[in-house]
Amino acid sequence: MIKKLLFIPFAALLLIGCESFSDLDVIGNAIDQGGNGHSTKALIAFAEGGDIDAQILLASLYLQGRGLERNRQRAWAWYQRAADAGNAEAQFAVGSMYAEFFTLESHVDQAIKWYGRAAEQDHLGAQTALGLLYRDIRSDRVEARRWLSKAVARGSEKARSALDEMRAAERMEKKRAANARARKRAAGGRARKLVTGAKRQAEEAR
Repeated sequence: MIKKLLFIPFAALLLIGCESFSDLDVIGNAIDQGGNGHSTKALIAFAEGGDIDAQILLASLYLQGRGLERNRQRAWAWYQRAADAGNAEAQFAVGSMYAEFFTLESHVDQAIKWYGRAAEQDHLGAQTALGLLYRDIRSDRVEARRWLSKAVARGSEKARSALDEMRAAERMEKKRAANARARKRAAGGRARKLVTGAKRQAEEAR
């Protein structure tokens, strides 16, 4: 079927209804195998027509350089269009692309924004990534625990490990704080004894 698709006239390809991702998968495979250009044009046409699955597939092909020249800017643009339309997978992809460039505070904000939108739609990867971002970048334990717990409830081992690490770190901090308070009390007790002893010696010397 793939070989036949390569030789379908471009006008005919545009009439094919991509009603399921399997149709797009055929086009993607044709592009992978070095199609004659018709498949690429068809995919772009579907994407420009607002087909979200086509937009995501086109973005992934550009990002990976599969059958198309690798172009991160075009990949980002197509992921962004699908993300703006509300697709959780695309929102996760946009968040991940921002997460690669934490050189500006605005990049962190954007990563949180897009991970958050995907996470609200129960995207497991986004929930885990958002929890890690809050834990490691923003140091917000409340939000980190919130999203990691959601991911754990849905079976993420990575989130479970991260949450266990958080809890272990919190136990260690509590232990250190308790030890510090104990040392402070002990030091205060010794100081009071010294003062009391000095007063007693002064009274005896009179």
